[in-house]
Amino acid sequence: MNDLIYSIKSTLYERAASPLFGVLFVSWSLWNYKLFLILLSSMSAVEKIEYISNVLYTGSVYSVIGTYYILPVISAAAFILLFPFPARWAYSYTRGKQKELKEIRQKIEDEEPLTQAEAKTLRRQHIELELAYEESLSKLRAENNRIKAVVAELSDRDVANKEATSEDDPVSESYSGDKIDGTKINPEMMGILKSIADAGTISKDEIVDFYDGGVASANFYLGELKKLNFINDAIGNLSATHNGLSLLKKLGKI
Repeated sequence: MNDLIYSIKSTLYERAASPLFGVLFVSWSLWNYKLFLILLSSMSAVEKIEYISNVLYTGSVYSVIGTYYILPVISAAAFILLFPFPARWAYSYTRGKQKELKEIRQKIEDEEPLTQAEAKTLRRQHIELELAYEESLSKLRAENNRIKAVVAELSDRDVANKEATSEDDPVSESYSGDKIDGTKINPEMMGILKSIADAGTISKDEIVDFYDGGVASANFYLGELKKLNFINDAIGNLSATHNGLSLLKKLGKI
């Protein structure tokens, strides 16, 4: 039931809000204005009905139909079809005049010099903007300096951590021994080099298994021997170079 009532209300609202309905209602009201005058008069209801039936609409059927239907419809149609043309002209004319007035007003305002109060206000606003800019710039500079300080502190900490790690690293500590015949090589590296020279050619895995100091230390020493050009590494097969053999002979290891 509620849905039916809501549907009826929606339909009536759509019809009432239609421009055609509004124009037709106004047109019908103008053609039948006497009816409204009678309805709003002080006569009784019976007198109103008798007057409408016997006096107001006593003409021919065509006259009544014309007053009730045909003339209001013709008037409404004429209004809907013809009114947009003068309305368009009136709107265009009004907007054109408003544009001209706006241009004249703008021209006068542009030519009119600033008053002393307006100039002071403008200067004050300019100074306030400059101060705000300087304040923002100062804050940005301070933040930039703070970030630089933090980065520098982190860099110092990183260097200190690396130095501490290097000091605690047994591989680095063992490698920091005395130079042998002018070459920075420790006894562990000398032992690995001698094992490679004695074997002629030996795989890297065998050297790693042979060394008792651990895999990490063995790989580190092998890398250092390769940097010093004491060994060759041909796809995992290790051999002593001429420099490595010369060092061993000079030290009496072979």
